Amino acid sequence: MIFPLGPYHPALTEPIGLRLALRGETVTTVETQLGYLHRGIEELATTRDLPAVLDLVERTCGTCGHSHRLALSLALEQLARVAVPPRAAALRSVFAEVERMLARLWLLMQVGRVGEMGALFTAAVEAREILFEACVAATGTRLFWGIPVPGGAQGVADPQAIANGLADCASAMTTIDRLLAPQGPIVRRMTNLGKISLTAVNDLDVTGLVARAAGHDEDVRLATPYDAYPAIEETLAQDATKQIVGDVANRLREAASELHQSSHAITALLDELPEGQERATFPTLVGPGLATARVEGPHGREVVLAQVGITGGKPVPTDQPGWLTELRLRTPSAANSGLIPIALTNQRLSDVPLILASLDLCVADIDR
Repeated sequence: MIFPLGPYHPALTEPIGLRLALRGETVTTVETQLGYLHRGIEELATTRDLPAVLDLVERTCGTCGHSHRLALSLALEQLARVAVPPRAAALRSVFAEVERMLARLWLLMQVGRVGEMGALFTAAVEAREILFEACVAATGTRLFWGIPVPGGAQGVADPQAIANGLADCASAMTTIDRLLAPQGPIVRRMTNLGKISLTAVNDLDVTGLVARAAGHDEDVRLATPYDAYPAIEETLAQDATKQIVGDVANRLREAASELHQSSHAITALLDELPEGQERATFPTLVGPGLATARVEGPHGREVVLAQVGITGGKPVPTDQPGWLTELRLRTPSAANSGLIPIALTNQRLSDVPLILASLDLCVADIDR
């Protein structure tokens, strides 16, 4: 029989259409349909001035908006040959890691919700809300902080509030570690569920948490460090002794591990936070030119291509609507979505929501 799931269903965190062919309770084939969140972000960006484009790109997604905005800022800084002050580079990296922690907690929340694991859900919600409160204390807002700008950073009134937030959520993170212990009931329940091979990851060019849980260790922060990441490379090193299976259990344990990794990175950056200005002068006229920047977002490798003033053949004022002549966002979830049929085939229908929640998908990015 054919079982339609979505695009809107309590088991789904974002709208995505699935048609599952079943033999009994086992999924035999999967058809995926996307596009329910299409907004034309890239086209809209060519009709706005620089501040509006930065806000638009940041609002593409609620879990990785800071990374989008950072990648665009890096591309424009490359085009304008502007160096970012050390303090700005550190602050941008701090909030990139805060965003990563929020995304990992979101994944654990959703797995706990659809799997009816109340303790995991509660611990993840508690830690996430503490981090949100810290973000409000540091920037005045829960999300869409607007920190990266071409030439530096803005809007961080109290960086130490993030350190205080990390200390406050330590207890909830300890609970998560206990719940995801190797021989615990949650990990045993998720073992060999929704397995993804390293071959599939490489063939689809998947990056991020799902890829690392399958044994693929690509990380832009280490491969081509940017902003303040060269100073904390040792903090980001992967655990060479971890078990690699590529199942839901591995993905959950990888999420918990990266929570601690990001927490240590934030602490290291804040302990050595440079003094001085947070923003260099950015030119009023930009271009003509084409620049590309890569960052390691919460869901994997993100690439931004920005083209300025190519059509007119001369520099364009940044306060002029339509100054950006082309924008391309290459988001990791587009590749990750190709894993859906692989992860769901030969699985029980009752396990489908759990597997989907563990794939770290961002449908808003795919449908931008």
